Amino acid sequence: MICGALAWLRHSLEHGIVDTREPNDNLDDEPDWIVDHFRESSKASAARIAQRVQRAAERRRRRISERKSKIALFGAEGVESHAGSSTTGEGDPYLLDDYFSDDETGKIGSKRLSRLSDLRAEHLANIEPGSSDEDEDLRKQMPRIIFCSRTHSQLLQFANELKLVVGAEANRRSGDSKEPGDWSSNFTLAVVPFGSRRHTCINPDVRRIQSVAGMNDRCLDLLKTRNSKKAVQSRSGSNGSSTTRSSGGCVYFAEDAIKHVRDEILTHVHDIEEVVSDARRSEACPYFVTRSAIQRTGQFLILPYNVVLHKPTRDSIGIDLNENCVVIFDEAHNVMDAIIDIHSAKMSYENMVTVLEATMTYHEKYAQRLRSKNLYYIRQLMTVLRHLIAFSAAEVGHPAMAAEAVSEFQFKAKIDNINVFKLLRFIDETKFAQKIQGFTDSRVETQGQLKAGRSDIYSVVAFLNCLTNSVGDGRVVCSRSKEEKERFFKYLMLNPSVVMKPIMDSVRAVVFAGGTLSPRTDIETRLLSGVAAERKTFFSCGHVVPEQNVLGTVVARGPSGVEFDFRFHSRNNNSLVRSKESGYSYLAFID
Repeated sequence: MICGALAWLRHSLEHGIVDTREPNDNLDDEPDWIVDHFRESSKASAARIAQRVQRAAERRRRRISERKSKIALFGAEGVESHAGSSTTGEGDPYLLDDYFSDDETGKIGSKRLSRLSDLRAEHLANIEPGSSDEDEDLRKQMPRIIFCSRTHSQLLQFANELKLVVGAEANRRSGDSKEPGDWSSNFTLAVVPFGSRRHTCINPDVRRIQSVAGMNDRCLDLLKTRNSKKAVQSRSGSNGSSTTRSSGGCVYFAEDAIKHVRDEILTHVHDIEEVVSDARRSEACPYFVTRSAIQRTGQFLILPYNVVLHKPTRDSIGIDLNENCVVIFDEAHNVMDAIIDIHSAKMSYENMVTVLEATMTYHEKYAQRLRSKNLYYIRQLMTVLRHLIAFSAAEVGHPAMAAEAVSEFQFKAKIDNINVFKLLRFIDETKFAQKIQGFTDSRVETQGQLKAGRSDIYSVVAFLNCLTNSVGDGRVVCSRSKEEKERFFKYLMLNPSVVMKPIMDSVRAVVFAGGTLSPRTDIETRLLSGVAAERKTFFSCGHVVPEQNVLGTVVARGPSGVEFDFRFHSRNNNSLVRSKESGYSYLAFID
C-alpha cells in the first residue's frame, strides 16, 4: 500500500494527474496534433507543480541550515521567538458580543468567522506571513495522499513503516547511506502526521483538562489572551533550567520555533511522537506545528479517522479534499462504526439540568447588559431544555425506552416550533458554549456554585446539532425512566453513506484497505450505496499459506494448567509471558 501510494505520487509529479473517472472520449475524434498538444500541456503543468514543490523543499532546507548557523553563533536563546506585546483587554470576558440575526442569507456567518477559525487563521498567518495564497494554490494543484486509521498506535506503526520504505528507496537511488526518513534528491516527499491536542499538547495548563473539547477551548482561550493582555509564564528550558518568558497566552506558541520544527518534519519523515519530542526540545507547540505543515505543502498526510470523516474538524484544520487527493482508510471494517460514533450524540438528564441552571444564572446576571437578540436566543435555549427535561420524565402508558424519528421526537417534546438551525447558529457565532463554560468555572472557583463538568454544555450542543440531520438518517433513542439518572436522549446515525458520499464526490479515489473486509456486503450497501457501480473496483490477494495447510484449533490452557486470558483488561498482565506458558504451549502443540 505504501509503495503504491508513493509510486502514484511520484508519477503524478513527473507526468501529471490523468483523470480516469471520465474517459476523454471527445479526444478520440480529434487530430493527432491536438491529442499530442493536450498531453504535452498536461506534462508541462505537472513539471511546473513539481518545480514549485522542489523549490519549497529547498527553501525549507535553507531555513534549517540558517537556523543551525545562528544557533552555532548565538546559542538557542539568541534565536528564540518572543511573542509581541499587546494591549490589555477590558470588560467582562464572559459577556456575549452583540448578535444580529435579521439577515437570513447567511452573510453574517460568512463575514463573522467563528473564534476557532478566526484565531487560528490569524496566528497561522503570523507563522508565515504573505505566503498563504501561494501555498493554497499549490495545495489545490499538487497530488496528495491522505492516509487514515482509527487508533494512535496504528498511525505510529504506519509512519514507522513509511520511514523504512522511504529510507530504502533513497538509499537505492543515491547509493549513499542516508538518514532514515530522507528521500531522494529528485523527488521530495513531505509527510505530515497529525494528532489531537490530547496527543500533542505540551502545555500543562491544557493537558490537565480531561475532555478534548475542554482542551480545545482552553487552548483557544490562551490564544485569545495573547491578543488581549500580557501574561508572564514560566517553563523549563531545553537545558532543564527554568526560564521566564513575557508573552500573552501559551508560551509554546513561538512562531520562529514552530516554523523551524515544521520545516524539519516536512524534510524528514516523523511519526507524531517524534514531532512532539522535537517540538518540546524547541519549545514549540506540536499541534500548531502539524497544522501549519498541513497548510503548507504536505503531500502525505497521516490522520485519524475523525479528522477526515467529520467535516467541521476537516474544515477547521484546513484539509482540502479535491480531485488531486487519494484517501486511504486502513482497517476499513471500522469506518462505518467510526462514522456512527462521530455523528451520534448522547445527552443525559444531568446534562440538561446542569446547563439549564447555568444558563439561568448567566441570564440573571447579564440580562440588563445584553442585546435583545442575545436574550431572545438564550431564552429559547432555556425553553428547549425545560421541554426536554419535562419530556424525559416517565409517563403512564408510554414505554420507558423508545426510538423516534427526529421530527416525531421534536413534536412530542414540544420543541418543533423552535428553529434549531438559528439557535445553533447563535451558539456558534457568539461562542455561547465557551462563554457559559467559562462563566460556570469562574463561579465554581469563586463561590463554589454550579458544580458542572465541561462535558455538559458540549453534550447539549452536540445533541441539538444532530437534530438538524435529515429525518431518514437517524433515530432518537428516548430513555424515559422514573429514576433521573437513567433518563437520557441519544441520537443514533443510521445512514453512514451521507457522510461518505461528499468525500467520494470530492476526491480522485478512496481506498478501503484491510484484512477483514469480506464479506463486503455492508460496505457496499450501507457505506457506498450512493456511489455508481462503475466507480467501484475490488481487489483481493490470496494468502502466502495455502488453505489446506491451515488448521484452526482452540488452546484454553497451557501445559501446566494455567488458563489463557488475552482479553483487553488483561493486556498489561505479563504473568503468562514471564512464565513462558504461551511459548511452551506452542512447542507442545508442534511436537
